[in-house]
Order: sequence, then C-alpha cells, then structure tokens
Amino acid sequence: MKLETYHEKLKNKMDEFVHSVYRISRNFPREEMFGVTSQLRELLYQ
Repeated sequence: MKLETYHEKLKNKMDEFVHSVYRISRNFPREEMFGVTSQLRELLYQ
C-alpha cells in the first residue's frame, strides 16, 4: 500500500476546496456572475 505524500494530500485538499467553492457559487444569483462570484473564483488561484 502506497502512502500519500504531504504534497499529494495537500493537492487533494485544495482540489476539494476548489470544487466546493464552484459548487456553492453555482447557486448564486445570475446577476452576481460577474461580481462576487467571479471574484470569489479568482481568489482560488492566487
């Protein structure tokens, strides 16, 4: 059995976080698509 390295665990947690933010922001009002939603998603990659 292969043990996950620290970096693999970190990458998996980051992927989970990004997917959860996208899943949550998908339910935001349509008029927010270019406001809060895009800013929130942009922060994920900084």
